[in-house]
Amino acid sequence: MSYTVIIPHYNESKRLNRLLVSIPLCKEDLQVIVVDDCSPNQTSLAQIKQLFPTVTFLSTPTNQGAGAARNIGLQHAIGEFVLFADADDEFLEHAFEYFDEAIMHDADIYYFLADARVENTGEHSVRADVFNGLIEKYLNEPNKGNALYLKLEHCVPWAKLYKNAFIKQTQVLFDETPVSNDIYFNIINAMHADKIYAVDKVVYRVYRLTDSLTSTLTAERLLCRLQVSAKVATELNRLGIPHSRSASGFLAQSLSFGPVVFLKALLISVRSDLHLNLLRVVNVSRWLRYFKRNNTTSAEINRK
Repeated sequence: MSYTVIIPHYNESKRLNRLLVSIPLCKEDLQVIVVDDCSPNQTSLAQIKQLFPTVTFLSTPTNQGAGAARNIGLQHAIGEFVLFADADDEFLEHAFEYFDEAIMHDADIYYFLADARVENTGEHSVRADVFNGLIEKYLNEPNKGNALYLKLEHCVPWAKLYKNAFIKQTQVLFDETPVSNDIYFNIINAMHADKIYAVDKVVYRVYRLTDSLTSTLTAERLLCRLQVSAKVATELNRLGIPHSRSASGFLAQSLSFGPVVFLKALLISVRSDLHLNLLRVVNVSRWLRYFKRNNTTSAEINRK
């Protein structure tokens, strides 16, 4: 069997249907695994199960998040190559044909382009722009520097193909955290990859949702993201890989939640291998880019 598609799911049955329809389930070399994270609405999920009898449906023992769901999927993956998809996204036409072409080039990880849309309007979203830019830069100049930058910054699991034997060899799994559960998996596995292969083909569509709860920044989510970033920095240092991961942005953001949260963030930062570059905090151009990106994201979320 060539491919295993792993899909974490939580109360997204209608969108899950859209995703499953986009997968060529008639392919004989395809295993599709949906891991439900204890969705409250099991009735809708039962209807999906009836519609897609060839799909394997599993469940987390308790509500643990997408990272735990993906890890369960990996335990049952038998495909030579593994794809990860979010239940609210979809694959594009010819995607699996492009996968078939790409695997002719032996690699541990394959990177592809993605399309991004605002779900409510169908307009372009910026969600995939940064990741596409990393791939295009590497394709234009496939040198060691751009390869390292691609590995360090392409931190999402979608529009990417992993060799299953490679994942089993590294034993690097997803974090089971409420947010940022895929950052460590993608970056650290990429650091272990002997060979990567980038493809100038659009295979996946990611949606900007207007009802997403995880897009709202809270103090708990900020601290969780900081802890994950610190974990990544520690492992990169252990591997002897130079990086620019910094705590400065997290510290600046923590100020908006009050002194207690700021002190918690500061404590995590000083105990970690993250850089504490205070000059980044007062870098005006950096903050202008940050606010521009945030304003664009907010505008997309609020589109009707």
